[in-house]
Amino acid sequence: MSTCWARLLFVASWICFNTYSVSGTCMSGKYGLDCSYTCHCDAANCNNVTGCSGSCLEGWSGPRCTKGNIGLRKTAYQSSFYIGFESHSPRLAVDGKLEQGDYAKKCIITGGGQKNSWWEVDLQRDYYIHDVVIHFRTDYLRRKPGVQVHSSMRANQSNAGHWCGNTSASSPNITTLTCDDTARYITLYRSAGDRVMDFCEVEVFVCAAGSFGDDCSQFCHCRDRPCNHVTGECTGGCKPNWTGQTSCDSSHYGELCNNNCSSRHCNVSSSCHNITGRCDSGCTAGWMSPDCTTKCQGGTFGPGCHSKCSGRYCKGDSSFCDVQNGTCQHGCQPGWKSPSCDIHCDTDHYGVNCESVCADRHCKGEQLCNHELGYCNSGCLSGWTGLTCVEAQVDTGNTDTGNSDSTSIAFAVVAGILFVLLVIMTSLFIWQVDLILCFFSY
Repeated sequence: MSTCWARLLFVASWICFNTYSVSGTCMSGKYGLDCSYTCHCDAANCNNVTGCSGSCLEGWSGPRCTKGNIGLRKTAYQSSFYIGFESHSPRLAVDGKLEQGDYAKKCIITGGGQKNSWWEVDLQRDYYIHDVVIHFRTDYLRRKPGVQVHSSMRANQSNAGHWCGNTSASSPNITTLTCDDTARYITLYRSAGDRVMDFCEVEVFVCAAGSFGDDCSQFCHCRDRPCNHVTGECTGGCKPNWTGQTSCDSSHYGELCNNNCSSRHCNVSSSCHNITGRCDSGCTAGWMSPDCTTKCQGGTFGPGCHSKCSGRYCKGDSSFCDVQNGTCQHGCQPGWKSPSCDIHCDTDHYGVNCESVCADRHCKGEQLCNHELGYCNSGCLSGWTGLTCVEAQVDTGNTDTGNSDSTSIAFAVVAGILFVLLVIMTSLFIWQVDLILCFFSY
């Protein structure tokens, strides 16, 4: 039963991992190609492609938070203690406090009267060391010359191992020495002068996996080991889609070289910039952005996405809008051309699909041809009828004349009747007036 659960857990983990990897969205705190790199900043500032953009975690610095002090608060040892400073732990030099004066209150001092003195930090595991930075006291400089820095895979406590460099009287108070070595231990050793060492902080910097350069801000994509911290060279070969030190191969582009040049929608055959993938001569209709991989948005279509779907004259439902040509599913309203229905008929045509010819109308005088209906404003020539004067009148002959005479007779009869009624009403009115006058005369 336990074996079954273990298999199920493995499958679930694999699905989860591949979901993140394939979708291009990394789990929180991860970024880059295959989500294989770790952000050393607040999760809110960790972009899943480019990494950090600020708010580095303690011990990490640089524009991408990719330069880390891996000596911070690690275990440290020293050969002896100066009289009166026995309580000054060797870890004062890796506590992250960079004060360099104040009479060595926050610095380490090795004992006097010795043949040599050493101080060593254990990094807990092997690292590819970028450089070592020593913060010397600023209030007492006599012990700055002659400090040697060595890196080693085992506890050293001497001047053996890989030599990173040494200091001199002219060295700055904050001295940087490049190690360029894989090591677990960093040892500072002095046998010159009074053999006493005093310094306030030692920082051991590494570039985060996949980065290189002075501030570790450049990215490399090596197959199975870190790249050279200066040149970015991959001694073990490149990850898929990558070539050289930091460039994509000829068929890919982008920050992670995970975009195919062949997936672009360039207007013509185009070069493929290894970062932007920009199309030299623009995009085919329906596509936008420098690399022509984004469909028209915001209700636009066509070349350059300059045409608006709302400017079409579609018949019926116009919600569908093809990003390439803006095709109306049910055709155009009268007076507009397919497929996008945003161009009206020319001056010689009108109507549905612009199939009607303006010259076929029979209008009175010279009239413009409305591209939608083609109507004649001032009526038709004799013998023609209809809105566009393309319907011939039917000759009704005598029937029309007879109907006209009948209508005239009817009007005459009605007029006569109305005249008789008017005479009668007038007579009655005069009679009533005479009757009233007679009544009052008596």
